[in-house]
Amino acid sequence: GSMEFSMVPRNNPNDDPSKPYDRPRKGEISRLTAAKRAIVKALGGVEDGSVFNMIFYASDVWTWNDETVVMEPDTRSEAMRFCESLEAVGATNIYGALKVALEQAGATGGDEWSEPKIDTIFFLSDGKPTTGQFTERNEILREIKRANDLRRIVIHTIALGQFDKEFMRLLAQENGGVFVDLGE
Repeated sequence: GSMEFSMVPRNNPNDDPSKPYDRPRKGEISRLTAAKRAIVKALGGVEDGSVFNMIFYASDVWTWNDETVVMEPDTRSEAMRFCESLEAVGATNIYGALKVALEQAGATGGDEWSEPKIDTIFFLSDGKPTTGQFTERNEILREIKRANDLRRIVIHTIALGQFDKEFMRLLAQENGGVFVDLGE
């Protein structure tokens, strides 16, 4: 639901759910609009032949496709259209989304190394974890590190909004990625 907030923080900079939303004013865009633009731009840069999928989350986690797919012109168009249809709903299940992303990439943890299907995850969030199996940032960092320890799949993080950005920095840093703040 917080994806309906404006990209410009005002009265509710910490996304407190007991306070009213800071909806976009004239000339501003919502976090959802910013996210859609970022995803569509990223999809435009994925080379044909690359393997990818998109995982979305709120209170629940769902995938665009059940399995990873190969990027082709028709696939790109279909993925872009799907992104345009997204709506802001629910809470923020960060751990669930990361778990599914790592599972789809081929990082399931354990003592034996196997070649992952994908080598990079781009993780976009506008808020702090509020639901799911783990909601404390240190627990999430620990569990993701455990699952990704042998596979070493790079996790880049992209932040929208005003929240605990240190979590996003640490998640990227601990997984060989780069942190980007679209709210700055």
